[in-house]
Amino acid sequence: MDLSVLKDIIISLCALGGLILGIYNMTKDKKKEEVTVTVKPISIHKMGDGKNYGHSEIEIQKNREFVTLGLKVINLSKFDISIVETGFKISDNPDGERLVFPEAMILGEGIELPFRIPSRESITIAFKPEQLPPEGLRKQLESVFVTTACELEFVGTSNIISDYKNV
Repeated sequence: MDLSVLKDIIISLCALGGLILGIYNMTKDKKKEEVTVTVKPISIHKMGDGKNYGHSEIEIQKNREFVTLGLKVINLSKFDISIVETGFKISDNPDGERLVFPEAMILGEGIELPFRIPSRESITIAFKPEQLPPEGLRKQLESVFVTTACELEFVGTSNIISDYKNV
């Protein structure tokens, strides 16, 4: 085999390796720029003497006094995000209407939306009990949602939604 042919094969393999590494790095950088948020519905209930509150991500506690619904928002992105809207998505709704809670409160902060969530942190949002949907509309609830400042929507559902339909 001629030495120049061997040299051409080695150069081609190195170029192919560089191309593969370039594509890998490009996809890895794209993933760093993705907004990644987890949304979980929660039920909030009174505990003990009624001055303390607890929450569940699994089901509405039958042995506790139900207070309201809310959601936990976890920012898994590598940068801060702003939550500007939250509420319920409604099933069988061709217009895409949603039930929005503009006065939802961030627990522990006592402030309303919009709210900025730092990278790798979470917040718990509670809906005001008097704003929860009436019984007729409850049956149509599908999931909870949050909308970010860049107009991305993230949705979450669990047994809490189906339990609330039957409260």
